[in-house]
Amino acid sequence: MSSDQFILEYTLIEEIPGKVSSLRKNFKNGKTASLQFRVNQLRNLYFALEDNLTNIIEALSKDFHRSSFETKCLEYQPTINELFFAMKNLSKWAKPQSANSIPMLYWSTKVSIESIPLGVALVISPSNYPLFLGISSIIGALAAGNCVIFKPSERTPHFTNLITNILTQALDDDIFKVINGGIAETTVLLEQKFDAIACTSSVNVGKIVATAAAKTLTPVVLELGGKSPAIITKNYGNNQSHLDTVLKRICWGAFANSGQTCVAVDYLVVDEEIYDLVIEKLRLIINEFFYKDLDKDSDYTHMISSEAFTKIQSILETTKGDIICGGKIDKETNFISPTIISNVNWNDSTMQQENFGPILPVLQFQKLDVLLDEINENHENPLAFYIFSQDKKEQKFILSKLRSGTCVINDICIQCGIPSAPFGGIGNSGYGYTHGKYSFDSFSHKRTIVEQPFWCEFLAKARYPPYTNGKLKILSATAFGPYFKREGDVALNPCSYSLWIISTASVTFLAFVVAIFFALI
Repeated sequence: MSSDQFILEYTLIEEIPGKVSSLRKNFKNGKTASLQFRVNQLRNLYFALEDNLTNIIEALSKDFHRSSFETKCLEYQPTINELFFAMKNLSKWAKPQSANSIPMLYWSTKVSIESIPLGVALVISPSNYPLFLGISSIIGALAAGNCVIFKPSERTPHFTNLITNILTQALDDDIFKVINGGIAETTVLLEQKFDAIACTSSVNVGKIVATAAAKTLTPVVLELGGKSPAIITKNYGNNQSHLDTVLKRICWGAFANSGQTCVAVDYLVVDEEIYDLVIEKLRLIINEFFYKDLDKDSDYTHMISSEAFTKIQSILETTKGDIICGGKIDKETNFISPTIISNVNWNDSTMQQENFGPILPVLQFQKLDVLLDEINENHENPLAFYIFSQDKKEQKFILSKLRSGTCVINDICIQCGIPSAPFGGIGNSGYGYTHGKYSFDSFSHKRTIVEQPFWCEFLAKARYPPYTNGKLKILSATAFGPYFKREGDVALNPCSYSLWIISTASVTFLAFVVAIFFALI
């Protein structure tokens, strides 16, 4: 059965406001306050996913012929890693932190920073990785103590129908609800007041979500994508074994999930000295090693929809480059084979927008500094870029010139599966962070709590009217003093900083005593 033959049951529009308001009421009642309650919910989520893995694989296969291997390795395993990481570290993340380097005036106070949940969070997930990108944000929101409204993609109806049933049975109905639907339902959903929104989608959808959120000053995490380049410099030409490994990694990163990955290699740029060699090796990898005898019935992921298929088909029909391998299509099943396109320039149809499909245009460059300028001039900051160079100075130079959400050196896409590292975009590729504690923090407010005793009133009363020079001297004596000179470079990491704090404290304390003696009345 194809996705077009399966009709997903949408949430009634008139029910949406009530679902959101019910979660807000339950949040105010403190349902999610307990850390034990939160971690138990995450435990329930794990077993629900584990028990339904076979069903999840089958549903995604029905939706867009998703490879079972890719569902297990690119979706399920990263999701479980994220889940276990949050469960294991939640108590540490939620523990109040102490403030450091407090001015002398506040030495008597107890200063702590606690993480409190924002309230009701909205999670909008995409169709390309509907399990991982949806559940990972849900994990962060629940771990932080929020109630959650989940809006999965309507473009994967089999999966969305399944995950709706899985999640509503696994998670407490008082803190979690699913809204299914298309543009109309999402529009009404965005009209509701939320306390946090996480959305993975396109730039255009991201702008719609951000505009709606701005009306209620709702913080948003947006993960949007972009044209993520990979650069191969000429120093790989002398090491054939490493070059083969590099190109296999690039092909995997470009064509896994049929290229429908937000951090996929969107285009490849190669030094002209090794360009012909790279092109020939790419052709060999695709035709002989990775996708030999590939057709629409192979265990290979198809395009997510007819619209996505048509977009890539149009790019292939209008490119001025040379298709050196691939290019096979089957409109009925939305199948497009992995396609390498050589002799491409910046004006080609493959270089105008994020391709988000199984095509890899390959450009060449002469001078690295000129190339980096061209990348910056032609495209917005991408979600990722990939550096393939064995020269540390070269790597640093590229990093200093290109801005992106993430960067990987000598590999592809692996940044997505590291729960201890932040993941997010910059500029047009999005803003905010997910993964691990960064996701927890995105769905939390850092509240400063200051507790002041009464015994310090002998000092604190210097702030009260009537104001006098003596009182001003007392307060000034308790402030930080400079640890740098008027001229010369300021030390970025002064090794004697702790000694400076101690000496400053001693001097200010002495000044404080003197000030009290001469100035207090």
